[in-house]
Amino acid sequence: HFRTVGMVNGSETAFLIDTGASTVAVSDHFAAKASLNGGAPTVFNTANGPRPGRMVEGVTVSVGPLQVNNTRVGVGISSSPDQEALLGQSFLTHFNVTMTSEKLVLSPHR
Repeated sequence: HFRTVGMVNGSETAFLIDTGASTVAVSDHFAAKASLNGGAPTVFNTANGPRPGRMVEGVTVSVGPLQVNNTRVGVGISSSPDQEALLGQSFLTHFNVTMTSEKLVLSPHR
């Protein structure tokens, strides 16, 4: 597993990088902290089964100098105290992703 620190809607969070997740997703607790309000109701198909949530559009997500504006963020993932967010494809597809057994590197498309 790869982890990094980043920002969602201007609030810092610890991401678990999940190349299998279709969107960036955050816990309800983090969403309240980051003022991620509203959004369309949805159901997330997680490893632990279906989970109700909501999809918020137009959110800025960043990791270091890499930033995506106006992206989708799912709200309502189950999380443990040490995991508030997943960094999924709604962010990752904007960058080259290079992965080895020891590290994952994101770089701008050239």
